[in-house]
Amino acid sequence: MSNDNLIEQLLSPRRKAKRKLAIGIVSALLLLVIGVILFQITKVDVKLVTNEGERIVSTHANTVERLLGKQKIDVSKHDKVSPSLDTKIEKGMTIQWQQAKPVKINLNGEMLSIWTTKTAVRDILQEANIDVSDNDKLSLPLDSEIDKNREIDILQAFDVAIIEQGERRNVRSTVTSVSNLLKEQGVTLGELDKVNYRLDSKIHANMKIEIIRVEKVTKVVEETLSYSTEKQRGLSLLKGERELITKGKNGQKKITYEIVKENGKPVVKYMVSEEVTKEPVTEVILIGTKVPEPVVAAAEESIIRANSNDLEDSLSNYSSYIKVEIEPTASKKELVVEATAYTPFCTGCSGTTKMGINVRLNTNIKVIAVDPTVIPLGSRVWVEGYGFAIAGDIGSDIKNNRIDVLVHSNTEAFKWGRKQVRLKIL
Repeated sequence: MSNDNLIEQLLSPRRKAKRKLAIGIVSALLLLVIGVILFQITKVDVKLVTNEGERIVSTHANTVERLLGKQKIDVSKHDKVSPSLDTKIEKGMTIQWQQAKPVKINLNGEMLSIWTTKTAVRDILQEANIDVSDNDKLSLPLDSEIDKNREIDILQAFDVAIIEQGERRNVRSTVTSVSNLLKEQGVTLGELDKVNYRLDSKIHANMKIEIIRVEKVTKVVEETLSYSTEKQRGLSLLKGERELITKGKNGQKKITYEIVKENGKPVVKYMVSEEVTKEPVTEVILIGTKVPEPVVAAAEESIIRANSNDLEDSLSNYSSYIKVEIEPTASKKELVVEATAYTPFCTGCSGTTKMGINVRLNTNIKVIAVDPTVIPLGSRVWVEGYGFAIAGDIGSDIKNNRIDVLVHSNTEAFKWGRKQVRLKIL
């Protein structure tokens, strides 16, 4: 055997082994390639739409949730997925995933935070259940997209009532304080004006702001200064007589007041100054102190002692004396009365007094009509300018310090007139 044959025989088992190994490797590679090809051709193509855009995805996943998981997409509870996560994968289907992001809303100074997939301001506010009106102020227009800061500032307008001098007007405003609201509405406050809220008070819905206009005015008035009366002793005058020496005259004074008005109505009034512009003149009266002759007192005493069962005879005797017109020195009471006159034949007169005196037959009798609550009926009196008389009658118009003196003719009645006289109850 030659050397070559011998060598070939020795190498033949190795070659067979290598050949088998090569065939095995090739077979394995072939199976791998076939497997890969089969894996790829059995995938399902779907369209995936996200916030970043859309793309075609080939997948063996059997549900939407598994597909998103294999795409490294972490779905939160605020995200929106369509169709739902448990939907079976089908060839050619479209899967949408919208990732929710936080948005801050500053509503009238109060910060709110929401998660949303919306990007338009109007949609975001609608999702947050926030209504806005034309008077509200927004940091972004409603039809705009959310900016990078992802924050929306909203200042809502409030309904506010402004009451000025009783008139009310309703306004809507977004200002934050009372002073800014008044400035916005063109309301100017005077130095003394009042507002029912502090000017730095925060505006709130349905607030009623009342403005009270305050003004101070000066008023000057003239007032009368009443004169005083001074009584002096008149030694030359009989007791009971009076003589006017100086007639009294009223004076005047000027008073300056300051009046505080609120909405045109006075609320406070106080005096600033007082000045006498005309001094009053004191009235001086002499009062008689001279005692009359005793004979008069004796004559008067004789009348007091007169005793008659016949009233009219007694009055006639009394009237015969009363022709002496000397004022009596003593009296129970002295009055100043308003005196008028009447006749026995006046309209509505019967000719007989309340006390039963026939004044038509007894023409010498002096009788006066009185108010019995002031001068008792039957009282003997002395009337200035008339003389001694009897309070023997009454009248419907004779009330309080008012009397009617009896005269016997219309001429006497007109001559008497109406005047103030002194009366003494004896």
